[in-house]
Amino acid sequence: MHRRRSALRSTTMSLKKKKTVKEKTRKLLAHAKGRKRALIFIQDNPDPDAIGAAVGLARLLKAKRKTTSAITFNGVIGRAENQAMVERLKVNLQELSGLNIDDYDLIAMVDTQPGTGNNSLPPDRTPDIVIDHHPFREETKGAAYYDVRDNYGATSSILTEYLFEEGVKLSQKLATALAFGIKTDTRNLGRETSVLDIDAYSHVLSRANQRLLAKIEDGKVPQEYFAVLADAMKGASIYEDVIVSGLGDIDNPDMVGEIADLLLRLENIRCALCFGFFEDQGILSIRTVDEELNAGELAQAMLKQSPYLAGHGTAGGHGMMAGGQIRLEEKSDKEIERAAREIRNSFLEAIGVRKRARRNLIKES
Repeated sequence: MHRRRSALRSTTMSLKKKKTVKEKTRKLLAHAKGRKRALIFIQDNPDPDAIGAAVGLARLLKAKRKTTSAITFNGVIGRAENQAMVERLKVNLQELSGLNIDDYDLIAMVDTQPGTGNNSLPPDRTPDIVIDHHPFREETKGAAYYDVRDNYGATSSILTEYLFEEGVKLSQKLATALAFGIKTDTRNLGRETSVLDIDAYSHVLSRANQRLLAKIEDGKVPQEYFAVLADAMKGASIYEDVIVSGLGDIDNPDMVGEIADLLLRLENIRCALCFGFFEDQGILSIRTVDEELNAGELAQAMLKQSPYLAGHGTAGGHGMMAGGQIRLEEKSDKEIERAAREIRNSFLEAIGVRKRARRNLIKES
């Protein structure tokens, strides 16, 4: 009897989910009806989830509305795996500076939202469609259609549901892109993963090119990568059970998140912060394994701790990972020094760790 009830409950939940996905897909396609050209915004320094989700939306619009799409960003694809993903899957990403927004009659955003500070949607533009898995932002309410589900580990999982609901055939490259997007944002289905992500991943993985997926994950890095890595380790400081590393000037903003991920692997560490300065911005990334510590809320608390950061920055994220951008007015040595000090101190204050407890990660010989 117990098994029968469990099976019935599971079937009921599955039917409710299918009905919800069907309703959402129908609404999305209704807003795209009659639109000829879509411009899809992703993060300025996009990760595999953003890229996979954008390619998924472009495929859905083409299959169901014959709408052509351009995927745009305005930053750098620096991480080796991300570069390999774009190159091997032949993803056509276009810099916003080379496009005219007025040439498009549908504006969409995936894996990001208006007002986050990590995308280049002009402030006077309101997107028609927003699809994301990060915490909901008030600015998103202006969109004609939005689907923001922060209980999902990846936006690519949401697009996978749309595509399967509409019976859209997935090419091997699209399935590989979606699989890699889900896998990376959930850290191999081990970080903030729901059963919905697992279902989506299993759907696309069976259609993905496993050999190509392995080659993407094994993207090669230049020699300079190890120089930055060495400096990051030498400059890392431990404060009780958190670790902080400032990179100074960088030419690859993706290194900030990559090093934060690496630092979090240190034993007895529950939270890691890494930051660096790229062009006219300070970039910061927070990672945590503490389920009681919300990284997105911590990033927001950092801004509140520092009037300077609040006036110059934006931040956001979710449970175990978050990021932020700090606008630099001059990028002088003095301003960079101040921004670095404010980022470090506000982080330690927000997380409640003593600055006096500092010790170096790498002991001097």
